[in-house]
Amino acid sequence: MLLLFVFFVEIYMSAIASDLDFTTKVHQEIEQQIANRLEIPLEDVTVHHLGMANAHRCSNASYIKVEIPEREDFRGKTLISIEGWNEASLCGRWTVQGDIEIWGQIPLSEFSAQAGEEVSVIWKRDRLDSIREPMFVQTPELKDATLLAIVPIRQGDVLKRNHVRRKPDFEQGDSVVLVVHKGTLIVKVQGVLLRSAFIGDTVKVRSASTNSILEGQLTEKGMVLLK
Repeated sequence: MLLLFVFFVEIYMSAIASDLDFTTKVHQEIEQQIANRLEIPLEDVTVHHLGMANAHRCSNASYIKVEIPEREDFRGKTLISIEGWNEASLCGRWTVQGDIEIWGQIPLSEFSAQAGEEVSVIWKRDRLDSIREPMFVQTPELKDATLLAIVPIRQGDVLKRNHVRRKPDFEQGDSVVLVVHKGTLIVKVQGVLLRSAFIGDTVKVRSASTNSILEGQLTEKGMVLLK
């Protein structure tokens, strides 16, 4: 009787080990996909409980398929489709809302700022999945740019995408130089920018000499190359 009990315990423990091995592989695949999509280190992603009932059916799975919707923003629960295959046979299929812990750099406001004031950004390592709204992302063109607050911001606030904007290179009303090329002749006249703009933008300028409105491309030296 004792031998029979030991035999059943060994079978049970073997089934648990196989089940854990399958779910571990599922966790690893999900973590890898999220790390790749967010371009963050693998160690910054941890998959917690998935709630996969009857996962033991795929204890001998030879292939695992994991799909995460492209629209998934990884804020809160993460929608995941999982399939386990044993050669050509489907052994299990699950759709779960996984509890995923994701760490990364969070943008915070270093100081308080009112709308229109400059914002200083500091970065702190924290849980990305706990942020419910799209955050400010530092793209190459924003790396050295001056940022202005769109809304009042408190010191230490997480900066959301609609909290800040890039300060224009030139403001409405700034004096600029209109440049016209006519063959080998170059004509330059003074003008006033009608709207705030960035270098490279197509802008409208009021000519100081004729009071007419002209359009051209704004350059870094405050010149507008007329079309």
